Amino acid sequence: MKRFITALLTITMLVLLTANTSANEAYTTADALTVLRASAGLIHLTSEQAVRFDLNGDGVINSADALIILRIAAGLSEAPPQVSAPVVLLPFEDYLIQELRAYSMGIDVHDYIGEVWASEEQREDFLDRTWDIRYDVPLLYHFNRFVYLDFVDDRRTLIPSYIMTESEYRQSQALYEAAVERALAVVQPNMTKYEAAKALHDYLVFNVDYDLVYLRRTITEDNPRGLQDTSYGALVNKLAVCEGDTLAYIELLSRVGIECIYISTVAAMPGSNLGHAWNYINLDGSWYHVDITSNRLWVNDSYNSGDFPFFMLNDRELIEAAEGAYTSRNDWTTRGRPASTSTKFSS
Repeated sequence: MKRFITALLTITMLVLLTANTSANEAYTTADALTVLRASAGLIHLTSEQAVRFDLNGDGVINSADALIILRIAAGLSEAPPQVSAPVVLLPFEDYLIQELRAYSMGIDVHDYIGEVWASEEQREDFLDRTWDIRYDVPLLYHFNRFVYLDFVDDRRTLIPSYIMTESEYRQSQALYEAAVERALAVVQPNMTKYEAAKALHDYLVFNVDYDLVYLRRTITEDNPRGLQDTSYGALVNKLAVCEGDTLAYIELLSRVGIECIYISTVAAMPGSNLGHAWNYINLDGSWYHVDITSNRLWVNDSYNSGDFPFFMLNDRELIEAAEGAYTSRNDWTTRGRPASTSTKFSS
């Protein structure tokens, strides 16, 4: 039956081709053929084409639409008003990632927030989500921060700043992927997720140096975030501070299918007024703390290459291991993830 209809429509088209098609240039016999091919499953239409060619408004692109197009092309019918395809927005975080990886110098966010904030809560949520993007996506190692939110051509636009120039960023990508592959080589096919997490942890502990000089610098607008704060610093340059260690571990664990997030505290470490960052990872539905930086410092201080005091800890064990750096889990945020209470890896 389908072949009969297709053949009949093809004959009809050939007849109508002799008619005056100048009456309407919006639709042509070629459009009718496109519709027939799509209805036969030979091609796929874009969302814009699907809206344009659904002339009878039934939500289905088929031979009935092709006939309407042929009549319009022959001047026998009027074309219906054009309907624009609906604008489909990417999820906000996905959109930011796309634009930052494209090295956009101005990110139009007007369709996400409009001209005014609906509430102070909306404003705070927006700012939190834009700030958190650098902690969620290690691949954005070239990104420094959003400088300000401005109106550009009457549209709200985020203005980012970058650590690297665009040329440096493009050249760095191959180096980054090669560094990731070198690290992943320590993971063997028969490893459990725990063993993979341990192997990648050990790789970072023993192959990345802690940059004490960088740690003591003051970050200002003229002295922005450096590569030591990024996964690139840890994996490629092999020189980082806690933020770089943490982001590198997120990158590596994501490549082997292990959920891992960045968490931090404003609580002072012993003898210091600095904040600190480490990882929170999900193994088999339970969450655990892993602090690569503290484990590296412990190895360097004790020349011990065996067990690590900050690996797969629950909340209580982390507080005890930190020796007063944290007084409770209120000193850090797990960003909506559950508390860590599992004793599976407790000694």
